[in-house]
Amino acid sequence: MRTSIVQDAEYYVTQQGLLGEQYLEISPGTKGAAVQPEANVFGIDPPRLDQALANGATSLAAINNLLIETRPRSTS
Repeated sequence: MRTSIVQDAEYYVTQQGLLGEQYLEISPGTKGAAVQPEANVFGIDPPRLDQALANGATSLAAINNLLIETRPRSTS
């Protein structure tokens, strides 16, 4: 397995399902030099659920405002 993980590999701490158990996921990368056994590697932080929900709420509010502003007005 060690030779299939190259220097541009990506590492994620992720979880199974919404509240599942955490595990390390490794995207092996493209062809190139293999990662050395003593090399330090850095992972990509997983998105925080609270931040994702806050961003989603902000986006929905913006879409709602846009729909209200562009709604055709009745002439009656």
